[in-house]
Amino acid sequence: MKTEYKVPDHMTIPPSSAFYIAFGAQAGLDYLTFQRRLANIVGQDAWIAIIIAALCMHIGIWFMYCLLNREKTDLITINKRMFGNVIGGILNITLIFNFLIVAAMSVRLYAEIVKIWVFPDLQIGILISLLLLLVYYIVAGGFRVIVGFLLFAQISLAFIAVYAVLMPYYYPSNLLPIWSHKFTELMEATWSMLPGYLGIEALLIFYPFIKDGKKAQAWSHFGNIVTMIIYLMAFIFSMMFYSLGQLQEENWPILTLFKFVEFPFMERVEFIGASFQLFRLVPLLALYVWIAIQSTKLQFRFAKRKTLPLCLVIVFVCSLAFKDSEQTMFFYRTASYFGFALIFLYVPLLTLLSRLKGRLHS
Repeated sequence: MKTEYKVPDHMTIPPSSAFYIAFGAQAGLDYLTFQRRLANIVGQDAWIAIIIAALCMHIGIWFMYCLLNREKTDLITINKRMFGNVIGGILNITLIFNFLIVAAMSVRLYAEIVKIWVFPDLQIGILISLLLLLVYYIVAGGFRVIVGFLLFAQISLAFIAVYAVLMPYYYPSNLLPIWSHKFTELMEATWSMLPGYLGIEALLIFYPFIKDGKKAQAWSHFGNIVTMIIYLMAFIFSMMFYSLGQLQEENWPILTLFKFVEFPFMERVEFIGASFQLFRLVPLLALYVWIAIQSTKLQFRFAKRKTLPLCLVIVFVCSLAFKDSEQTMFFYRTASYFGFALIFLYVPLLTLLSRLKGRLHS
């Protein structure tokens, strides 16, 4: 099958770019809070759930590439092929609003982090407006500009060095005993960890922009592996630093851990740690908004320059609808069920239908 939307060569990206898109989309702000959630379910055994969740996401990535490599186009076009313009259009509109709502929750969560850790008197609406203005300029530059910012966002990994500074305060015995919880508890923790690996579903829209989609699959899997390593490091070092009881009560384990870092030339490292999350957030927001306007273009043939301001207004209004960080996280995790259904139910179903349709035509 040939794609209905041919991307010009000068707008495409190399297959290796799928690595830092996958990693940048997955390792969002969820890694700042997931430790407490897992510690309350399986305690020190949470690292097992992190690995199992990563393996599950590898299966999801494999299904997505099975569908995309076969159809050679994006999910918007596939929906219309499979279900027609009416039903396919309804499914596509649902997908568009999902990405916009996730973008709204992400920007609100970051604004709450800045308000709690840096500027307690900050007006949330002002910060969100400034962030969305920055997102506007990035998205207006096109998909390749967004990919460049996702690559630049990896600078936030420099904060991994902070873990080494706290080495004298670690207690490896906190990780023992190993596998002391029931299998059902590990599965519950795995289910709770899966939202941390979501974001890779963006592949379903930007796939036609990859020069050779089949070669990009290995890079996407590699990005998922790196995400798993980052989560493992964040949990293991947090578990060795805090006691289990402390970790179960700590809302922001990573940022609180930064408070104990001291340098002769720098104070309040947690301020810098909170601010550095901007490098991760803005490219992620830009990717979500671009997916929304690209999907709108494919569905309704609207020009991107006209839909971009409208999408940003929707994100802004939705972000102000949340009360605080706890409510934002609750709805963020609720919205993640859509991502589960998309990757692990809907995409496999489409893959099966695509194969059946291919056999009927042959």
